[in-house]
Amino acid sequence: MVKNTIDSGNSNTQINGDNNTVNLSINPNKLTKSIIYKLLVIIDNSDISISGEFSLKAPAEMNRKLVFNKAPKYVHIFARYAYNLENFSQVLENCFENSQNILVKVANIFDEKAAKFDDNAEYVIDNGDIQLDIVKKNLIFCILNDPRYNENEYDDITIESFVYILMAYTVEKCKILLNPNDVRK
Repeated sequence: MVKNTIDSGNSNTQINGDNNTVNLSINPNKLTKSIIYKLLVIIDNSDISISGEFSLKAPAEMNRKLVFNKAPKYVHIFARYAYNLENFSQVLENCFENSQNILVKVANIFDEKAAKFDDNAEYVIDNGDIQLDIVKKNLIFCILNDPRYNENEYDDITIESFVYILMAYTVEKCKILLNPNDVRK
């Protein structure tokens, strides 16, 4: 019996098999630089606060950080969108003079809506998957409710892809979740 296979590349999907069984796996949309730019403009111009400070310690490797913060679901989610990181990074760093402000806004959403703190205002590791779900929900809400957002221009998958890659970049740069390198031993 011949098993069906799916080969993907260059945004094309080919299904091969014996017509008995089809296993379809669809990759998330590849985000173009123009889509990334337009959606970053929405986040950059949003009314999310940009106050805050960041640790100067070296960022931890993303998967290690996600596991440390009890966010194993996002190890897999971010891996599916990692191919967009290079385009995202180029657009953010080359097209936004104050690109750090965008990361601060995501960090502030995390701190204000999802993070847990102890009595000494120290970050407490909680369920990172739920915390990142909260950040995702708030970023999507911010985009969909912005007056510059055109619902006919982007589908739900594109918005979700953008939000996941923004979150992955922010985690990678250690702006959200606890950096394991910051933990006192």
